[in-house]
Amino acid sequence: MQIRFHGAGRAAPPEVTLLYSDVSGFTAMTERLGDALAFDVMRRHIELLRSLAARHGGREVEVRGDACLLAFESPDACLACALDVQRALAEQRSSTSEQGISVRVGLHTGRPIAHPGGLFGRDVIVAARLADVCPTNAILASRSFSRRLRDARRVGRERSVRLKGMREPEPVVRVYWGARHDRPIAARGSLERLPAYCVRRLGELASQVSRAAAR
Repeated sequence: MQIRFHGAGRAAPPEVTLLYSDVSGFTAMTERLGDALAFDVMRRHIELLRSLAARHGGREVEVRGDACLLAFESPDACLACALDVQRALAEQRSSTSEQGISVRVGLHTGRPIAHPGGLFGRDVIVAARLADVCPTNAILASRSFSRRLRDARRVGRERSVRLKGMREPEPVVRVYWGARHDRPIAARGSLERLPAYCVRRLGELASQVSRAAAR
């Protein structure tokens, strides 16, 4: 993906989908590993993000300490990258817990201003703030992102959250990436958004009703 410079006086900036990844517990990790090893872990982490972004047609915009901003032309490509990021990191944590990294990911679609140093504007802030309030090892997305997805089966219920510095609550959704601790992805239907234990309980109740009706 190529981000074109948007100068003053031109038409509205093109639509871009942003992925903001923020490492959870970075300070504690640095204290535990020491500067040299923590730097090497972060270097390999950023390389992973760049590689996965390129695989899905995206590109790195900026690295801010333990956070990374990526940009994509479409929400679906951005989502595919976010899923791959969380899955790759889960696999790393299972094999090397001492140097494993956990991230919070914010996804947002908007029209930030492109400049030689990167991207600027409210849309960049929204992506970063989503990552701020996102649970560890999870993905949180804005309404502008989720409503542009062609396949929204991994999207949870919409709710409003307060993002730091924003005047109004932001409608957001949780995106489920299919880990063992995450919500299972069901086929589309009335039970799609229910936790697995609720689905099991409904099945048990349905069986009880059927048995009672047959008596």
